[in-house]
Amino acid sequence: MKTRGSPENTVPRRSAIVTLTDFGRDSFYVGAMKAAVIAVDPHALIVDLTHGIRPFAVEEASFVLSLVFDFWGAGSVFLVVVDPGVGGDRRNLIVESANRVVVGPDNGLVSDVAARFGVDAAFAITDDGIARVRKHRPAGRTFLGRDVFAPAAAFLAAGGDPGRIADRIDGYHRLALPIVDVGKGYVRGQGRYVDDFGNILTNISRGCLQPAFGDTPLDKLRINVNNMVRVDRVVESFSTGGPGELLAVLDSWNFIELSVNQGRAADRFAADRPVLVEITRV
Repeated sequence: MKTRGSPENTVPRRSAIVTLTDFGRDSFYVGAMKAAVIAVDPHALIVDLTHGIRPFAVEEASFVLSLVFDFWGAGSVFLVVVDPGVGGDRRNLIVESANRVVVGPDNGLVSDVAARFGVDAAFAITDDGIARVRKHRPAGRTFLGRDVFAPAAAFLAAGGDPGRIADRIDGYHRLALPIVDVGKGYVRGQGRYVDDFGNILTNISRGCLQPAFGDTPLDKLRINVNNMVRVDRVVESFSTGGPGELLAVLDSWNFIELSVNQGRAADRFAADRPVLVEITRV
């Protein structure tokens, strides 16, 4: 007799499929993409990271992906679809990095992950390969998230070999990411992402501070924003300043972000140009 715990009824363990797109939080495209996953693997574990990336903002998605990348366990499969060139001649990628996998278009989405964690292998998904695992009939070329990336992610999360659906490649597209300039007594970077609270997350990490300032306490560092606005310390809590005060916070991602206590830092700076940040000693 079969029991709940018997081997016959045991579902093999699946890796999480983590979705990140610019589809919009209430978009039915998200549900359609998940349906394509479930068709390949009814036991798939799908978790939404966000569908609130700004439309077509590949660089933003690249940065967000890198922030959370190592919070997900080894084996996790990131299904990442921000694809302004959908249907064009760019390749469809599988990238292995730090025992995790990214599936998405070859348009720079893995740039920050590659810079922070390295890339172990990259593959280009083939038409014949994905046709072998996809369970629905594709239509058109405007929804590769559903027709290519979702079936590929399902196959890989269930333990599939990328070599069965893709060809190994040597190169992939990388964005020219904003650099952090670290010198003796200064660090220069810029805002990379604005969250729903209006906080501006920069590309300046805690690791940039030590070579520039040694053991200088955070409250002895000065932040200049766009060479016009000055903040006289770095803090570790949003509540450190008074209501409406502009703060430079070393946040829970170990990056410097600009924040306003009970307000929106992003509203204080022009939205059409980068927010430039320089840190020096007081």
